[in-house]
Amino acid sequence: MGKVKFSGAISEIRNKVGGVIYSRNRYGAYTRNYAFPLTSPTSYQLSQQAIFASVGVVWKTLTDSQRSAWRTVAASLKKTDIFSNQYSSTGYNFFMQLNNERVLVGQSVLSDPPVLSALPLFGGLTVVLNTGTSSFLFSLAFSNLTSNDAIVIRTTDNDSQGATFFKNMYRVIAVVSDATTMPYNAYSDFITRFSSFNNGMRIGCQIYSVNKITGLRSQPLNTFVDVPTGVMIASDFISWQAFNVNGGIYWDDGGSGTRITNDWQSANGDSLATTQSKINAVVLSGFTITVLDWDGANAQGHIKIVSTDLSLAGKHLKSVSPLNVNVSQLFVAF
Repeated sequence: MGKVKFSGAISEIRNKVGGVIYSRNRYGAYTRNYAFPLTSPTSYQLSQQAIFASVGVVWKTLTDSQRSAWRTVAASLKKTDIFSNQYSSTGYNFFMQLNNERVLVGQSVLSDPPVLSALPLFGGLTVVLNTGTSSFLFSLAFSNLTSNDAIVIRTTDNDSQGATFFKNMYRVIAVVSDATTMPYNAYSDFITRFSSFNNGMRIGCQIYSVNKITGLRSQPLNTFVDVPTGVMIASDFISWQAFNVNGGIYWDDGGSGTRITNDWQSANGDSLATTQSKINAVVLSGFTITVLDWDGANAQGHIKIVSTDLSLAGKHLKSVSPLNVNVSQLFVAF
């Protein structure tokens, strides 16, 4: 990565010039070569390109007076670039920006510029992921959004847990057509786009609102969520009463509880491998049980139970039959 020292004639350069990218990080200005993508566009990219093309076709059909109206509105709106300098969009860029967002949230293309108004306030984005209950919940602490507003949800794919910069990695996974219906569970949307949540990884999350009447979009709210490894009881002690007792394990919710395993029976002299095999045959979906050590002569040992359901955190472990199960351990998130 090349570093740059500017003179009085040129104080700073940003973005791409020819085949070189100019940018800045905490250590100063730097350059890098532009890497042209070698892969074919995805179906999502092709869909976005189709939206852009369809909106561009409408611009070509506008009258001179309509284009002039878009230029006038665009000139009245000031933006700030990465150098903190103010500028205005062209009429064409403003038309494309508003209408691309309108089409994204299910609206038609506007031929005449809308009457603009201030966007409602909203904030306090919270994202909670529980892969055990198939929940990827996006919530807002406060919102003045109305049914005229839509929410666009964008995330990254699974990234390393040290990642904090996601600017160019966000992809649209869902559009909430009525912002007043938040919170929104985007679990299935993420699976459709990225296939899976990978344990121990980090996912960047972003939302912004779009006014369905004007096409104006808000500034985005950003956060991230770490994909949990699961919840577990570590080194819990279980004693099967010799070899003549059948029993299953469940977590205690104050009532009958929910089973972790179906009934099974240990035998006197069972090895660790045999015990593990028997447990594997009866453990229920959503749980993994590892036998850490096993005393076959006394049919007792330690096990570790893991689940991806974070709602189990704080639950006690018990048994269906009167087996000696240490209930002092709790499921804890890790």
